[in-house]
Amino acid sequence: MCISLQQYTEVPQTPLYTGRMLRESEDIWPEVQEEMTRSLATMRVDYDQVHIKNLDNTNNPLLNKRRKRGVADALVTAAQ
Repeated sequence: MCISLQQYTEVPQTPLYTGRMLRESEDIWPEVQEEMTRSLATMRVDYDQVHIKNLDNTNNPLLNKRRKRGVADALVTAAQ
């Protein structure tokens, strides 16, 4: 029994319709761009309203662990 692997590795032709679809929908393209602009605007963060905490006044378990490790590493380096 001889099974050819070629039949499993062949890829059928897949036509790409993107270019044709863009040409066909050329008249609505400005509307699509406007909608994308509006959608992206709603996803953007207003950086004027973002409050970033000062790391010195932050109480975070992972940050506290890293601070302790940093102090221990500094002491070991200073002792050498």
